Formats: sequence, C-alpha cells, structure tokens
Amino acid sequence: MVLFNCCRIAIYIMSIVIILYLLTNESDCKRVQRRSESRIMNGVSTSIKKYKFMVSLIKLKQGFITEYELICGGSIIRKHWVLTAAHCITSEKLDEKLLKKKMIVIRGNSVYFDSNINGTCAKDHSIIFRRPHGSYGLKSGNNDIGLIKVQEPFNGKFEEPINIAPPGYLVTVDQSGIMLGWAHDANERKPYILKHVDLRIFDKSNCRQVFRHIKGEITDNMICAAKEGTNACQGDSGGPLVQNNFQIGIISWSLECPKIAPIVFTEVSKYTEKWINPIIANIDKKNELRRNKKRITFKIEELKISSIWHFLKPN
Repeated sequence: MVLFNCCRIAIYIMSIVIILYLLTNESDCKRVQRRSESRIMNGVSTSIKKYKFMVSLIKLKQGFITEYELICGGSIIRKHWVLTAAHCITSEKLDEKLLKKKMIVIRGNSVYFDSNINGTCAKDHSIIFRRPHGSYGLKSGNNDIGLIKVQEPFNGKFEEPINIAPPGYLVTVDQSGIMLGWAHDANERKPYILKHVDLRIFDKSNCRQVFRHIKGEITDNMICAAKEGTNACQGDSGGPLVQNNFQIGIISWSLECPKIAPIVFTEVSKYTEKWINPIIANIDKKNELRRNKKRITFKIEELKISSIWHFLKPN
C-alpha cells in the first residue's frame, strides 16, 4: 500500500511538471518572465492597432520558463525590412551564433513584446541581414541608423509598414512628434506594454547647450525633441519618432535615466535616398538573383533526370 501511494504521488508530481512545461511553452502568445528595464518615462499605454509598424528586437532565453529580453525597438518600413538604430545591431550588440539559432529575432503584431492581448498574437521574424551605417560613430552618435531584413514577411493582422520621411522633409522647431517604446514602471507588475508620448521639436542650438559638457555633438543629421518629465531609456533605442504619418526620427541617445533631458534622434530624411533605399534595392536584387539561380539549377536537374529516364526507358 505504501509503495502504491508513493507511485501515485510520483505520477501526480510528474503530471504537474508536464502541465507547467506545456503551459509555459505552448505559444509565443503566452505571458512570460521579463528582464528588460527599458522604459519611456511618463509615456501613455497605447495599442498596436494604432501603430502597426512598431516591432521589437528581442533575445530569447530558453529554460523551464522562456524569458524574453528587450534589446531595442524598430519600425516596419517594407514587407521584409525594419529600420532601427545602428548601435542596436552592431557585432558587439548581437551575437552571430544566437542570430543563426534564431534566439535573437524581430517580434511584431503585439502591443506586448512578450505576450498576447485582445488576440494580437506576437509573430517572430528571423533575421537574415543587418547593416549598421558604415560611418556610425559610437562616441559621437552620428549616423546612428541601421537596417534589418527578415526571412518571414510582415503579413500579420497588426503588421504594416510606415512611410519614412522623404528627402527635404522639413522638421520645424516647436512642432509635435510621437515617440514610441516599451515601458516599465518600478511598481508595475504587468507585462511591458507599448507606450507613446508627445514631444516638441527642440531647437538644435539649445540642445547643444544642454549637452555641451558631455562627449559627442548635435550634428545636422540629428533631431532633438523634449517634453517636461520625459526621457527615453535603455531598450527604447531604435524606436521611431512619428509626425504626420511619417517616421522622421530614430531614437538614438540622451542622458542616462532617470535624468530628464532632450532626446536625440537620427533624422531619417537625411538617409532616405542616399542610404536606406539603395541598400534595400541592392540586397533585394541580390536575393532575387540568388532565387532565380536556384530555380534555373533546379530546372536543369529536372531536365537531366528526364533525359536519363527517357534514354533508359524500355521501348
């Protein structure tokens, strides 16, 4: 009887373990443990339905419970392309082995980078190409812009590209813009939810004065924007600044949180024709040529097999 009861207890414990495992690994839509301390200070919770172009660059940590670590934000600008900051995708930032194992991915289609809400099931996209700007300056922060190409197209219900600012787009002081990123307050126990905040474009000369005692400079390729009590923090980098349904900026840098300061963005319009569009066109063309070569090779092999079969086939 004692042995029988021990067996029942062992089976019961094993069943609980299996159920817990299935629950924590059932779907990408499940809520899981979160590690990121990233936040937009004093932002307001929003909906992915409103900002379908918003995606996250995340690292998956497999274990008994899968953990997702937020690396950076980004925005969908083409069916297979994401715009982000250069410092988010350097070799020092992203481990090539983890990329190949699909442990670092682009996640879209959800207001949570690690969860599901109102049917917005998160969709993962494996990274097949990344290109930080060749003249990105780590110390200066200049040319802080990068591109990511994914294998799987952005075709989710809540995945759509945003238009990027065209060359010559005029960014005017005191105009408003919307900054987006994932947030976490010290007392908040909910999953990190997408937040937005309205900013005002800040005069560059005043911005230079604010940052005059730190290394780096405010270049002509940058935008400053600010709001009292607001800052962008680690992990919000790479996210967009949006105005009139155009992405006009990429979150680049500011003072370390929780200090309040203007936020520095890469000005997208300075790179649209000279850098973004040429790279996308070039890589897409190479990929298409590669696909065509594979199709031709396959057809040739088919013809060879057909010819051999015809020769060997008995009359």
